[in-house]
Amino acid sequence: MKIMLREILKVLPGKMAEAEEVLKMERAIRERRGGPRPVVTRYRPFAREGDRMHTVVFQGELDSLAAFEAAVERSWTDPEMQAVMAKWEAILESFIIEFYTVVD
Repeated sequence: MKIMLREILKVLPGKMAEAEEVLKMERAIRERRGGPRPVVTRYRPFAREGDRMHTVVFQGELDSLAAFEAAVERSWTDPEMQAVMAKWEAILESFIIEFYTVVD
């Protein structure tokens, strides 16, 4: 069953440049590992009220929840990825992950 995954990252004001660097580091690690990665579309608001301009949304499809679980497990057991992921604590206001079934 196809699953649509959406991740919503609300970055603390003044931390967007740091968030972009952490995203680049994560992408580089994933590319070096050569693991499967779903095609993901990345969004940032261009007009929004208040400080919500500091939001990044990722949306993509997975073949299954098992594929997502395996990818998360690889990340948590990779020391390099763990070090990069720890950087988010000082950058993010919140992180939301949503799963949807794909309806044809």
